[in-house]
Amino acid sequence: MINGKYHTERICKGEKIVIDIAEICGRYEIAVLGKGGKELEMETVRTIQEARDIYAEYLKKYPESPAPLTGKYQKLADDLKTAIETGKAAEAKNPEDGGASNFDATLICLKGWTEKKVIQAAKEAGTTAQKYRPGLFVINPITNGQADARSRNEKATTAKLSELGYQTADYCCMD
Repeated sequence: MINGKYHTERICKGEKIVIDIAEICGRYEIAVLGKGGKELEMETVRTIQEARDIYAEYLKKYPESPAPLTGKYQKLADDLKTAIETGKAAEAKNPEDGGASNFDATLICLKGWTEKKVIQAAKEAGTTAQKYRPGLFVINPITNGQADARSRNEKATTAKLSELGYQTADYCCMD
C-alpha cells in the first residue's frame, strides 16, 4: 500500500480478494490476493504510473459482486421471474406482431426501495429495470416482438405483477 492508497478489498464471485500496490526496493508490485493470501496475479513495474494503470485494470477485471438479495428484494426477483414468464407465454400464444413499433414496458411503484437492489433483482430475474422517477421503475419485457406482440407480453407481465400485489401500470410509448 502506498500512502494509504491503492489497496482495495472486495468480494468477487463470492470470494474475498485484495488488490494492492506495494513499493519494494524502488519497484512497484501490483498483486491480486485471494483466500488465505493466495496470489491470483502479480506484476512488477518500474514506475508508479505503470502500477496505477495495472491496478485500474485489475479493478475492472475483478469487479465487486453485489451482496445476495434477501427479503423483499429476493421476493421481487422471484415475482419478476414469474411475471416475465407469464408475459412470454402470452406472446407465444399469439406471436402476430402487426401494428406500430413501440417501447411498451411495465411501470412498477416501489416507493422507498433501493434503486441498486431493484435493478439487481430485475437482472437476476433475467430482465432490466430503470428508475423512471423516484419510487417508479420501468421493467422491460423479454420479447421477440416490437409491436402488438410486445404489447401483449407487457400487459400480461403487468397484470401478473399486479396480481402478485404490486402497484403497476402500463408504460406505453410508440416509436
